Amino acid sequence: MAVSPKAILDTAVYLPFLRRDAEIHDLGFLLRPTLLHISSVVFAELYAGAKDRTTIRLLVKLYHTFDRLNRVITPPSQCTGCSEPVHRTGTPP
Repeated sequence: MAVSPKAILDTAVYLPFLRRDAEIHDLGFLLRPTLLHISSVVFAELYAGAKDRTTIRLLVKLYHTFDRLNRVITPPSQCTGCSEPVHRTGTPP
């Protein structure tokens, strides 16, 4: 069985969707199928920039979806500022 590629998107990818009230999951530029993961740092940045309750509700819904699928990645504290990829276990390779 083929393994689907994985992707983690930066905060800047999500901002246009939030600003123009488009579907946040409209990511047609990704190769199909792609397993999309999100960093807890990206969520924190998006939440900090949320300007209204509607956006906050959208972000909470998005977070719960990623969390339910076990696709939220939190970098370990000792990796702050490093450029090495972080595995799901939270440890650098």
